[in-house]
Amino acid sequence: MVKVVWTQRALNDLEDIGDYISKDSNKYAKLTLENLVYTALLIEINPFVGRFVPESSDKTIREIIKGS
Repeated sequence: MVKVVWTQRALNDLEDIGDYISKDSNKYAKLTLENLVYTALLIEINPFVGRFVPESSDKTIREIIKGS
């Protein structure tokens, strides 16, 4: 198992995402943030989940695309 480390930029992005969605729906803002955090937990359990990042030559870097 690995440990996911949240950068300050990532935390700021999460806050911005929540703020943006909450303009229309607090419920969906909360659900979206919970889903994103849950995905990070999946990465801790299985670090090989997701696809290789095509822009990187480092095959240890992966990404999971969520939503639009």
